[in-house]
Amino acid sequence: MASHAYQHLPDIVGVIGAGQMGTGIAQVLAQKGLRVILSDRKFDIIERGLGIMNRSLEKQIKAGRITEDEAGAAMGRIETAVSLEPFRLADFVIEAAPEDEEIKKAIFRKLDQVTPVGSILASNTSSISITRLAAVTSKPHRVIGMHFMHPVVSVPLVELAKGMHTSDSTFQRTVGLCQRLGKTVCVSQDRPGFIMYRVLMPMINEAFFCMMEGVGSPEDIDRGMRLGTNAALGPLKLADSIGLDTCLSIMRVLQLQFGDSKYRPCPLLVQYVDGGWLGVKSGRGVFYYGPGQADALLERAAEQRAAEAADEVNKGFAVRGLQYSPSGSVTVSGGSGSGGSGSGGSGSGGGGDAAEKPAPGAGAAAGGDGAAAGAGMAAMPADTDAMWAGGGGGGGGGGSASLPKHGVHHSAPGMCAGAGAAAGAAADAAAHKSRRAPAEE
Repeated sequence: MASHAYQHLPDIVGVIGAGQMGTGIAQVLAQKGLRVILSDRKFDIIERGLGIMNRSLEKQIKAGRITEDEAGAAMGRIETAVSLEPFRLADFVIEAAPEDEEIKKAIFRKLDQVTPVGSILASNTSSISITRLAAVTSKPHRVIGMHFMHPVVSVPLVELAKGMHTSDSTFQRTVGLCQRLGKTVCVSQDRPGFIMYRVLMPMINEAFFCMMEGVGSPEDIDRGMRLGTNAALGPLKLADSIGLDTCLSIMRVLQLQFGDSKYRPCPLLVQYVDGGWLGVKSGRGVFYYGPGQADALLERAAEQRAAEAADEVNKGFAVRGLQYSPSGSVTVSGGSGSGGSGSGGSGSGGGGDAAEKPAPGAGAAAGGDGAAAGAGMAAMPADTDAMWAGGGGGGGGGGSASLPKHGVHHSAPGMCAGAGAAAGAAADAAAHKSRRAPAEE
């Protein structure tokens, strides 16, 4: 199967949406040597995404996983656009727009018009029917669900979902691309929430009910679930990293599609989203997040799981460990001792030891996970992942621009790529410096 899939790898991959998922997908593709067209409705959204990508590559350089030349080459493979016109060259397109069915359908209608007849259209949706998305196109057999996990660079799983009309050829080619990216595949039927989020989101929702009803503090809920289930993150901190607005959207999809009250979103989750507390991307969710803290937290969690997997291999269990390939992406191997050692501690910009215990809903301490600094986490608005639902206009030609260290090609002339907007998160952290996401124990 692998050899057949590898014979049909795409030359150019289009990625729609320059939020945390879209930029992560684009980065992994580029680091594996593929040409990428990254598109969103506004260049300032793309700039923020490229800034996050640039900082991610800098961290890999400092960790010795890649060289500066490799980072520069990866960024050089990425072209950006605020139009779908450049997608006429794409062999494979991955849509990573917000979890809104009408927005996704509008994008797929446009893609159906501009992409080559033989191109594959994949959606990063975590809950919406692939069959319904495919139905708005003239080639439903070339539409598939390709759900990456956050953070894309370090989580080795991709969840594939076949729609009613998805062909075996489309499936095999998508598996081949996942293998090229060093990802492990799990396959779901086209059902609401698929496998991952049908199990995960009700757990997160129930954690919010426990918090709302005072069953336990946010710290105790996360500590109990993390240590009791041997998970890298507790459900509330994980929800913050996913995005509380995304969690709410998925719960509403599950409730609508199943018609079962057990999927009713917790009123406290709704209130947090209504109040703009969206998690990591807004700097505040269940916990507060200072500059660089969220990135470090997620990276250390992934590395912790890698180390545990390697330990299991050493004990003789059939568990695969994670390794960084020379290009900086995560791959899976059966080798022993390949796990990361963690990047937390008391590093700069992160926080030291535990401080005070906040009121329910606020973060407690700033040690451990949140301490590996990085260059700062951008405080993104709710529509960071937002994508247009309307038409195109030409991608424009000419002109290119570059980030501070690693060049990125833009399809609009005179465009100067910035390094992202970390100021919002920094200001929030300064205003609430005694409250941070709690350290893992």
